[in-house]
Amino acid sequence: MSKLRLTDWANVFSIVSAVAVVASLYFVAVELGDNTAARKAGNQRALVDALQQLEYGWVQDADLARIVYRARTGEALEPVEKHRVDALVYLYLNNWEQALHDYTHGVMEQEIWNALDRWLTDKSRQPYFRQVVLQAANGDSYSQLFEEHLRDVVLPKVEAAGG
Repeated sequence: MSKLRLTDWANVFSIVSAVAVVASLYFVAVELGDNTAARKAGNQRALVDALQQLEYGWVQDADLARIVYRARTGEALEPVEKHRVDALVYLYLNNWEQALHDYTHGVMEQEIWNALDRWLTDKSRQPYFRQVVLQAANGDSYSQLFEEHLRDVVLPKVEAAGG
C-alpha cells in the first residue's frame, strides 16, 4: 500500500470541507424555516389577540356595550356615541388590513386568514359596521389592496346577504 502524498491529503480535506459546507447550509436552511414558522405563528397570534382585546374591551365597558347594542339595532346615536362606535370599527378595520397584508406577504396561514376574513365580513353586515366599511372602501385611508378587497370581495358578499 502506498503512502498518501501531501496533495492526496489536500484533496481529502477539500472533500471533507465541502461536505461540512453543505451540512452547514442545510442546518441554516432548517433554522430559517423554523424561524419563519415561529414568526408566522407569532404574527397570527398577535392579530387574533388584538381582535380578542377589541371584543373584550367593549364587552367589559358597559357604556360602550350599550352604545354598540344601540348601533347594531340601527338606533340613532349622539355624535359622541357615533364617534366611539366609528373608532371601534376603525380599530377592527386596521387589524383586518394588517391581516390581509400579512396573508399576502406569506406570514399568515390561509386558514387563519379565511376565518378572520369571514368573521369580519359577517361583522360588516351590521349597519354601524357596514357604513364605516363603505367609507373605508371608497376612501384613501387604507392601502389600495385593502380598499379593493373591501369593494370587490366584502361588500358584494354583504349586499348578497341583504346587508
